[in-house]
Amino acid sequence: MADRKRKISKNTMFTLIVAVALTVLFVGVFFATFFVIKAVRNSDDPSTEVVTETTTQEVISADNATTTEKQTETTTEKETTETTTRKEPEWTGGTLISYPADSAAWKLICVNRFRYVDSSVETSIQLSYVAGSSERMDKRAAAAYEQMYAAAKADGYTLTPCSGYRSYSTQKRLYNEFVNDYMDKGYTEAEAHDLASKRRNPPGSSEHNLGICMDIICAASSANFQNTEEYKWLCDNAHKYGFILRYPEDKVSVTGVKFEPWHWRYVGVENAETIKNSGLCLEEYMGIS
Repeated sequence: MADRKRKISKNTMFTLIVAVALTVLFVGVFFATFFVIKAVRNSDDPSTEVVTETTTQEVISADNATTTEKQTETTTEKETTETTTRKEPEWTGGTLISYPADSAAWKLICVNRFRYVDSSVETSIQLSYVAGSSERMDKRAAAAYEQMYAAAKADGYTLTPCSGYRSYSTQKRLYNEFVNDYMDKGYTEAEAHDLASKRRNPPGSSEHNLGICMDIICAASSANFQNTEEYKWLCDNAHKYGFILRYPEDKVSVTGVKFEPWHWRYVGVENAETIKNSGLCLEEYMGIS
């Protein structure tokens, strides 16, 4: 009888252990599935256009995996209504300037937060790829960049092209992301434009929209470019090929743009040499306040 009781006890214990193991396994599978679904829902849209400057992307996540179908339909309807009723922001805070047909004037066109060209500029630009990369510039600036790239390479330095031409429509989308973000936080449209323009150039006011500049990085590292040998080489030699450091550290109050050691602008050899020797930035050289 005692042996029978011990056998029953062992069977009961075995059954209990199996039941607990199955329960733990079920719970583990449930939570694993939940987090996988949540991760998929929170992943970035693969169709999002990749740009070389940092952008802020709004990600809509599922805070509650058990959201009812009715709640989902209500949210979708609200988002659709907001999308159709919101007017696309239009920046009008600067002076519209014409895109010069004359080559000499083209080299010195000055766009900034307060001076811009309209979208028709895209029909005036002929683009070329540079240094075997996927980056493009106006073909006139591209030819000069190729010469500078080859000269640096001969000296043992690689001036990796990181960001050249950017379309007007892309600039507009990136800029409006900031405007809409500020408006969502309660700012008026005018206030949102003012704040956004301090963080990203409005469409037509970026030199990237004209194909006359290149953001350059070191092949080994993109961090702290001003501390690289490539940056030193550019400071000593870029003017020989018609390029200037567009946003110097000591000219932030004039350009309105923080120090960007990677941003090099084509202005032609003669202009570049004069600007370098004078210590002026482009705005000062052009007499533009």
